[in-house]
Amino acid sequence: MAKNTSKEPNETSAKSLALIGAHRYREAYDAIEPELTSVDPAEFATINIDLPTASLLVIGCAPRIKTFRAEAATLPRFDVSVFDKIDRYALASAHANTQYLAASTAVEPVQELVDELTTTREVLVSDVSALAKRKLLDGSRLRELQGTVGFKAIAFDVMLLTSILRANWPQVQGRTGVLEAELDRADQAADRLATAIALRDHGSEAVSAKTEARQRAFTLFVNAYDEVRRAVTYLRWREGDADEIAPSLYAGRGSSRKKPVAPADPSPGAPAPAQGNGAPVPRSPDLPITSTAPGMPGSDPFGR
Repeated sequence: MAKNTSKEPNETSAKSLALIGAHRYREAYDAIEPELTSVDPAEFATINIDLPTASLLVIGCAPRIKTFRAEAATLPRFDVSVFDKIDRYALASAHANTQYLAASTAVEPVQELVDELTTTREVLVSDVSALAKRKLLDGSRLRELQGTVGFKAIAFDVMLLTSILRANWPQVQGRTGVLEAELDRADQAADRLATAIALRDHGSEAVSAKTEARQRAFTLFVNAYDEVRRAVTYLRWREGDADEIAPSLYAGRGSSRKKPVAPADPSPGAPAPAQGNGAPVPRSPDLPITSTAPGMPGSDPFGR
């Protein structure tokens, strides 16, 4: 499957997800973390759905889905553990998505800090230059200023200017329009900007790791849910309510996942393959039922 990332969680689903309890997400992720390394990057599932919404959907359906666990356990060559883990995979995928968003979103409002510090720098340069002309401090350090080209230069210039004033505060206090509280604010803003720049410049590795973890967790989640839906579809074939029990994550839209290919000459009585969102095509009541037909009791429902 192609690698891709797209839709970010919407505000409503994110708030709803938070109501479940943040600790459950971390616990679920920790529990499946050893499985993440087993996911082949070449098989990463395409992330083209809203992850919190998908997670909430499966978490809500999990209790009813699990009522079919005992029946699913009788299916040949079917790993029934997906029934046990499906809500855990859903929670873990949501947690991995949250961690990815936290790593890739700037914590500080960088541009606001830059705008504030640019003005602060101009004021401090003016005051320090005036004090130096009046011989109230040594203005030689003004030559160390880097200028206003680049966010980092602005941050370090402000730090330099506040340090000059602090070093000479006994002589200049009351002779400049700058207050000591303003120096404190300038120092704090400069430190925040420098830290934000450092995180931006050196945080790419962390973002990359969180991106890959999200892909792995999502792939485990959707693959397991696919297996659950196939089992439920088989078990509830006659009732026709599989999509109510285990709805498609892609309902109402096209799915990027591979669709099963219909056999060229299906056996009489065999259920037609799933279409679109996984809903089965009703079998004609006039067709005889054979016990060995694909998709019927006694056969391998997964064709493996």
